[in-house]
Parts: sequence; C-alpha cells; structure tokens
Amino acid sequence: MESLVSTRSSWAFRIDFRTGERWTLDTDRDSIQLSKAGNGVVTIRSLAPGLPLSRQDMMTVEGLGYESRKDAEREAKRWRDALALFSVVSGATVDFGTGGQRSAGDRKTDMYNSPEGRIAFVSTGMTIYRPDVTLQFASVTASLSAAYPLDQFKRDLFESFTADADLNEDLFAACTLYNSSMLADIQSVRLVLLVTAVECLSDQASASDPAKLMIADLISQVQ
Repeated sequence: MESLVSTRSSWAFRIDFRTGERWTLDTDRDSIQLSKAGNGVVTIRSLAPGLPLSRQDMMTVEGLGYESRKDAEREAKRWRDALALFSVVSGATVDFGTGGQRSAGDRKTDMYNSPEGRIAFVSTGMTIYRPDVTLQFASVTASLSAAYPLDQFKRDLFESFTADADLNEDLFAACTLYNSSMLADIQSVRLVLLVTAVECLSDQASASDPAKLMIADLISQVQ
C-alpha cells in the first residue's frame, strides 16, 4: 500500500487487542482497509506480518496520515469506542488489556535502536505515535478460533463507528471489564468482573443515545 505518511510532521494511532482465541476474521489476508477519510487511512491487521487474520488472535486497528496529534487522538478514541461497542453488541471478545493511552517515543526509555530503526515495544491498548517510530508487539500467538465473516465484521464494526458513542471512561471501563470476564477461567473471578462492570454503569444519565443502548445490552448480557 502506498504510504500516506511521508512527512515527519504526520501522526498515527494504533489500537492493539486480542480476541482471547474466541474468534478470528474469516480471511486469508493479513490486513484489511476499514476506512479512508481525508489523509487518514484505517486498517485492521495481524500483529504477525504475513500471518492471516484467520490464524491470529492478536490484532491492531491502525490509522495513518493525521496532520496533528489531536487529530490522531480524536480518531483513535472513536475507533476504540467503536471496538468496545462492537464487542458488547456482537458478543465478540475484544480485550484491550490493562494498558491505557500511550505516546510511543516521547521518552527515550521507550526506545531502542535496531537495524530496522527506532523501535518501541507496546502492549494491548491505544498508542499515539509518529510514523518514524516502528512499533513491535511484545508477544504474538496464532490460534484456531471460530471465524467471524469478514463482510459482516466490517458492517458491524462500521455501524458501531458511525454511531459515535463517545464513551466516557466509566463506560469504556465497563466494556473492558465485561470483555475481561469473558476470558476468565475461574467463575468467581468472572462474577466479580461482571459486578464491577455493572457498578461502572451507574450515573450515566448524560450518556449519548448509542451509549445508553450499549448500557442496556451490557446489563442484559450480565444478567
């Protein structure tokens, strides 16, 4: 794909997540373009180059070509919220891990030099960075999971994106806890995570309409 980030002044984002071996995408490709708006291009891809998305339970949604850090952060949050909303509505696990938003390369301790250039290690979560920084995921695993039909995935995720739910941190935390509960092996741990998720949903009268629908879905699934 032709690069849209040729200038050092451009910004990018990525949102790394895992499916917990619950589902993968039904495609032999290792990357799929999701959206193109202005100079920004958003793709979903495998975290192991060349490994098909159908054999990958760690993926990233990556946006390239944003003129400012603010633009990249705004779009990153929209796609993060879309993934969270998608996970609740579809029941497909999207685990962001415990990492919050990071800016890779802002501190020298984030970086090391290699023959491939400057590399920053990241974990699951949202990262804002300049494209001259090569990001490498700390761990990659292949899996044989139930396949989510690619066309349906794109429709469902884009529907969540266009809803523009604008989740506040409590609502996003509830989604994160819900997804984490789906991966818990111990029933008592799962119950604690679900109860905590419901507690995050209190006092949400000012939430957006899409967010309120998500709250209803989340509560019904917890029940």
